[in-house]
Amino acid sequence: MTVRTDDLIAALARGLTPVVPVATVRVRLARWTGAALVTLAAAVWVVGARGDWPAAIGEWPVQAHSLLLVIAGVFGALAALHLAVPGERRGWSQAWAVCAALAWLAWLGGELALAAGTGEAAWRVGVSWSCAFKVIAAGLVPAVVLLVMVRRSAPLAPRAAAALAVLSAASIGALGAEWMCPNTRPMHLLVWHALPVVAATGFALLIGASIVSARAAGDDVDLSG
Repeated sequence: MTVRTDDLIAALARGLTPVVPVATVRVRLARWTGAALVTLAAAVWVVGARGDWPAAIGEWPVQAHSLLLVIAGVFGALAALHLAVPGERRGWSQAWAVCAALAWLAWLGGELALAAGTGEAAWRVGVSWSCAFKVIAAGLVPAVVLLVMVRRSAPLAPRAAAALAVLSAASIGALGAEWMCPNTRPMHLLVWHALPVVAATGFALLIGASIVSARAAGDDVDLSG
């Protein structure tokens, strides 16, 4: 049986589902950055900034922590959004995010090694669940916003996209904790600031396929917007 081209197009068109447009990666990154900044400021305002913040601004360890966490947060979000758009994979953004996070951990490890030379007290770990809460409080909204953005697209590598999204948001949470917690002991920072970031990222890597995998059949998206 011969089918005319117009008839074939009409038949295919009847089977198509509505398209949900999404903004470009740059626009979504700007929106996410705005949400992250507002959440970060709100968390610091509600919980309270560290009492020594005027002096902390001039301390190079705090400056280094903050810079590395900002890089991990921004480039992690960018990488997650790129992974959600077919054909938009850019390894450099993923590399920047992961390297910044690893550099932060290495920096804290170096601080711990230096502190250990001054006495055994450097290895003592107190209980400070409040700091883990601070990381969650400052990073929860950025995580939800970014995961929704990734899910609304078409992630071809859902685990990697989810892990980078959570790494990004958790880094913002750790940045907030940095400016809410006056405890500068390296062991405290590693356990109660860094460990939540590592744990959240690892958990997202395990269940990423279920939280940001391709949307249900029929929920196609237009990636040209």
